Amino acid sequence: MNLTGADRVKLAQILAKALQDYATLGMAVDAAFNMPLVSIAAPNLTLDQAAYQVVTWADARAPDDVLKFVEAARDFNSANPELTAIAKYVTEKKRQIEANQAPDLLPDPARPAGAPERILHRIAGFVNVLQFRKLQMKREAAVCRMEMQAGAGEGTGFLVGPNLVLTNYHVFDSVWDGKSSPKDVVARFDYKVGPDGVTVPAGRTCTLAEDWKVAFSVKGEGAEELDFLLLRLSEAPGTDAVAELAGAKRDWLKLMARDIEKGEPLVILQHPLTRPMQLALGSVMEIHAPQKRVIHDVNTEPGSSGSPCFDAQWNPVALHYFGAKAGNRAVMFGPILAQIQPLLPDGK
Repeated sequence: MNLTGADRVKLAQILAKALQDYATLGMAVDAAFNMPLVSIAAPNLTLDQAAYQVVTWADARAPDDVLKFVEAARDFNSANPELTAIAKYVTEKKRQIEANQAPDLLPDPARPAGAPERILHRIAGFVNVLQFRKLQMKREAAVCRMEMQAGAGEGTGFLVGPNLVLTNYHVFDSVWDGKSSPKDVVARFDYKVGPDGVTVPAGRTCTLAEDWKVAFSVKGEGAEELDFLLLRLSEAPGTDAVAELAGAKRDWLKLMARDIEKGEPLVILQHPLTRPMQLALGSVMEIHAPQKRVIHDVNTEPGSSGSPCFDAQWNPVALHYFGAKAGNRAVMFGPILAQIQPLLPDGK
């Protein structure tokens, strides 16, 4: 629906005041979207902050979802006049947006009713479903939420070695430049909603090593401005035995230096708004070949910076670093590997 920032803040405050506690907010979310609150908002937030994350998430998800959430909240406090007023406002805003939308294209009578199937994206190919699920779990184990200052999420990162984490430079540039303390940085693995759909385990945490600085490249649009930061951890979580993997090693991502094609599917594992790990799907919109940049339409939010982008075979192919109206951005791993490959296990 594209509410303004002021709209989202005001709506979140009204909802928090009307619903009064975290449990009731959770019930309203469940009623509206049939999913637990912890899938949208981290459990350690204040009521106002959690309501704001739900409003922001719903606003980005679908035109009807903000109204759906407000109407669910009204069921828990139907006498609240502010909720009634905001429901009318959201309904009118939705009507105005729909009035300005172009109609769906009518079928072309000259177009044949059907055509032979064909492969549109050679690299995407076909995927063995069992292998896909197994690889997804392996990839999840290597992804972490990057935090500062007592559990405050900042972005996303992932293992590229037993004790090496790759993320975006702009997420922790203040640490690299000495303006913030590296002792405050934490990598939190396995931070995702559990099998019961409600519980969020604390996860496996690691601090930075004494010799934590490994390599970096600043943010920018030049061919050598790749916005990456390679950090060394004080432990080696990549060698952990992970229960979810039936005791197998956590392992790390083996980056792939290949060119990505326009239209190719992309998958991003991320911590949007620093929530428990989420998965988002999309595809490549454009390629900026000289700079090895990818413009994609996978959903991301603040906190997604530093996330790994995977192809349809779960190969890690790019580093997400930026979001914009014209399309989100990632840099292919080729130029990054050209700088860090000798620092990785076995040089790869």
